[in-house]
Amino acid sequence: MFDHRLRKTWILLWLAIATAAPASADGPQTGFKLNAEYTETSPDKTVRVEQYSKDNEEGDLLFKFWTFDADHRHPFLLNPGENSGWCECKSREPVIRR
Repeated sequence: MFDHRLRKTWILLWLAIATAAPASADGPQTGFKLNAEYTETSPDKTVRVEQYSKDNEEGDLLFKFWTFDADHRHPFLLNPGENSGWCECKSREPVIRR
């Protein structure tokens, strides 16, 4: 009898934790558009790299590269910070990093 209540308590606790966790983390901010033609998926389809771009005030393009898991739930920014990873280009050609 005690074992049954303990199991029920654990199930309710896990359900509470699962519903409190966000379904997906923050990804690219508003204003960034997905460049779908430059999206790459790993051969085992577990990781996806997506390129996003945005026009800034001077008319230059800003690029951000994000990786996602297969369910598109856990984003990770590959080039964080303006000085370390931003690409400001005068041309409208997309940047592909290999």
